[in-house]
Amino acid sequence: MRPNEAMDWRQKLDERLRQRSVGFFDARTTLCHFALINYAVEPGKIAATIPDPRFEAMVFPTTDGPKAFFSAVLFLDVDFCFSRLAPFLKFKFYQTNHRTYVRDKQTGEPVVWFWGTNLGSSLVNLPRWLWKIPWHNS
Repeated sequence: MRPNEAMDWRQKLDERLRQRSVGFFDARTTLCHFALINYAVEPGKIAATIPDPRFEAMVFPTTDGPKAFFSAVLFLDVDFCFSRLAPFLKFKFYQTNHRTYVRDKQTGEPVVWFWGTNLGSSLVNLPRWLWKIPWHNS
């Protein structure tokens, strides 16, 4: 890693967040009891699950050789709301994301590939419909 690489990414993230306006259906929440669990797996196993050729599994050095990571991210959403549509209507539920780290071959940027999310709420169908993302009721 270059000495300024971490700062470059922080500056890029800050810039993206400044440029973004809040949309009508955008959501906001506070996360509690956050846990990130990474499993080191053979890169070929991850690569076989990414259907878009634009992305490639990221590989990280480990004591067992180069590995890709499968992650389970667990947390409690304590005040989930739609920022502009109904900020006064808040929900609380558990969420688990299943994901991996990939690189966009066109831009070279590291990104996170989500296979799916389990949501402990009847609201699960809203994100499926609004954002076309693979959320499931847990």
